[in-house]
Amino acid sequence: GDVGTYVLFWDRIAATDLPVVIDGACVSACTLVLAAVEPDRICVTERASLGIHQAATREDGEARADPEVTKILQTTFYPPWLQQWIREWVAANGQLTLDVVYIYYDELSKHYRTCSVDESPIAGIEL
Repeated sequence: GDVGTYVLFWDRIAATDLPVVIDGACVSACTLVLAAVEPDRICVTERASLGIHQAATREDGEARADPEVTKILQTTFYPPWLQQWIREWVAANGQLTLDVVYIYYDELSKHYRTCSVDESPIAGIEL
């Protein structure tokens, strides 16, 4: 999704006291929740995953990787544990591309509380 839209969305959620339940895939700009919302307000279900990839710009309707924006987003917005995970992934696999790489519950549960879907006060929010 559009980074600007998600930054505004997560900033609005951060201004509340609502918890955030990650249940299923949180992909691309959705992962910016980790920058806006305090870790103690985020919890993950056993179905949770984060999907990350290199940032992209659109030219003539085609997505093109943008390594500079990727670096800025990852080093400015992502928490230290995720920055380290990315460094380790890159060392083992090469640079991120536009293909999504997933981080699953087993890793997420090391950094966020485990919860059930029932903890969420809202079923979903449209951007």
